[in-house]
Amino acid sequence: SPWITELWAKKVKKVLSPFLKKRFPERASFTILFDGEKLIHGAAAKAAFASVGIKTFPGWPGYSPEFNPQENVWPVTERNLRKIGKRSDTFSDFGKSLLEALEMYPEASKRKLVPSMVRRCKQAVERKGGALDM
Repeated sequence: SPWITELWAKKVKKVLSPFLKKRFPERASFTILFDGEKLIHGAAAKAAFASVGIKTFPGWPGYSPEFNPQENVWPVTERNLRKIGKRSDTFSDFGKSLLEALEMYPEASKRKLVPSMVRRCKQAVERKGGALDM
């Protein structure tokens, strides 16, 4: 069935909140970064978040590729894949080539990607959700 904010609100209460409380028992509240998906930020979802002590970053942009590792990793991986893959590859060959292309992702970039998230989050908060300097 299509996802609506009321279904998401139920998942927040029955799945997300218990998971967070089990994983971080010392925390009384949580602030979570969600993208701008409407169902996540609908009235029922906001009420569910509030009822279980979850806050979301206010004014977050609807599309935040800066915070999605896939958006950072895929362009490099795709270029590598195009270098090693062949049009005649079977699906199995493609899978092997994809893993090889991922392995070619620069080690220095791997080490920078996650630590740079703190800087990115601070910058986004300062800019009230505005575009970031990449």
